[in-house]
Amino acid sequence: MTAFRRSVIAGAPAAAACGIGLTAGRLDLAWQGLERAPLDVAPILFWGVLVFIIKQVTVHRRAPSV
Repeated sequence: MTAFRRSVIAGAPAAAACGIGLTAGRLDLAWQGLERAPLDVAPILFWGVLVFIIKQVTVHRRAPSV
């Protein structure tokens, strides 16, 4: 699953590489997966929040209830 990918694997494969690394006793591979996973999640969260804000302002045109 992680052949020839080193630390450039993204998303679910990064999390899988962490689990595989821990299972195989390869802490270096597990660490690479842990380093990569937040880098993949951050843009998803950023763009998701941005879309919700834009939709709130343009479609609903009201103040948020929170």
